[in-house]
Amino acid sequence: MRHFLVLAGDATVLPWMQAVVDRGDRVVRIVTLQESLAGRVRDQFPGFETLPFIQPELISAPPECDSVLLSGADPSLFVAARQLGSTGLPVLVVTTSSGPSSTLFDLMPLWEERRTKLVPGFSSGLEQFAEHLLGATIPSRVEFEREVPCASPLITEQKAFDWFFQDVHWLTRLAGHSHQPRWEHVQAIWTGQQQQQLAEGMVTLSGTDAAETTWRIKPTTGTERWRLTLWDGETSQAWTNADVPTGLQSDLTATLQRFDEALTTSSDDSWNDVLLCGHLLAGVQRSLLKQRKVPVHFEEISERNQFKTQMSAIGCGVLLWAMFGAILLLAVAGTMDPRDREQRTAQAADFILSSPEFTETGALTENGQRHIELIATNWSSTTAPVLIDLPESAGTTARPQVLAALQSHNLSGIDNRLLVRQRTGAWFERLVQLGWLAVFGPLLVFLAAQALIVLSNPGRSGNI
Repeated sequence: MRHFLVLAGDATVLPWMQAVVDRGDRVVRIVTLQESLAGRVRDQFPGFETLPFIQPELISAPPECDSVLLSGADPSLFVAARQLGSTGLPVLVVTTSSGPSSTLFDLMPLWEERRTKLVPGFSSGLEQFAEHLLGATIPSRVEFEREVPCASPLITEQKAFDWFFQDVHWLTRLAGHSHQPRWEHVQAIWTGQQQQQLAEGMVTLSGTDAAETTWRIKPTTGTERWRLTLWDGETSQAWTNADVPTGLQSDLTATLQRFDEALTTSSDDSWNDVLLCGHLLAGVQRSLLKQRKVPVHFEEISERNQFKTQMSAIGCGVLLWAMFGAILLLAVAGTMDPRDREQRTAQAADFILSSPEFTETGALTENGQRHIELIATNWSSTTAPVLIDLPESAGTTARPQVLAALQSHNLSGIDNRLLVRQRTGAWFERLVQLGWLAVFGPLLVFLAAQALIVLSNPGRSGNI
């Protein structure tokens, strides 16, 4: 026996609550978005605790509650479901009016993090009938037509999308038998279209490993009707809503049973059904936009994969920036460098003696003496001159001291390589340093971010 907390956004939750009660489970608390819906709930289920919807972060489950039933399309409902699911409560999501092209995917992180079970609930009315037909021969073609009661001779485009999302779930099983078909192309044609309303809609799904399937929808002023035709070569067999066998388990009861089974298994792939239906619905919308047959893309839509894609794009961007930035910086630095060849070679060899290495009288300090020893060690390995970076008057006084220090190491050609002059282009050196930081700084930050991601997920398999 399960104890449900219900997050109700619209009236589609009512038959599910009835199925919960009929199965012997218990509804502990109902949180509703609208007062009118709360009134309907109280009329149909007297005695149930009904509360108005508050801020998602303030919604809590009673201690005896062990499951969440979610129905509706309001984004705040999905925020509340994510927070409740993050505490470990399994969530059963009614997909009837959840906006399959958008809001349903707000729950993707909850499924990816594997903190709880997330199970979708489809209610086309033909789920169990399709299961009943799976024992027959795999069809070569499937045709399905649904007539939906409407007050006007037109049906809204959104209602057509909602019904397609529900029907394509069981059509995938019927068209592919034991394996899940991968339709390769989809073509949608709306007839009599006026301001997001249509007189009839048709979708054709085709591929090499699944039966070609045609789905139609149109409004009717009478009761709801449907017709299913399975073709095997030139022969066909048709069923209508009047042909459903009596005693067949309802879709809602079967989903509740599957919800129970999902809580006792380690696999958690039921949300893949939502992804597949979402891909096919996206194909229908693209086909209507382009007014032609379009391929179906089955990429895995998830925040994690989106993050991977974004990080890959950022990584490629910073690598290209570093490569072209380095080339540009070298080219600009080569044309703007105010230093002459003698200063550049002396600076590269570390043969420049600056003012901190001299006393006020021009004598070498202790640091200056150590620098002279370093210069003497590398003297024969380079032809770089020794620069005394002092004003002319101070440099003239310091030159004999440097000359004597170098001669004490028995070096040759000292006089010709000893120059007194101040360095130029100090601003240029700082500018180049800033340039290298601008070129390689983004790459270093990106690599640091990657390291932090790995460190923050040490135990997760398949790290980003």
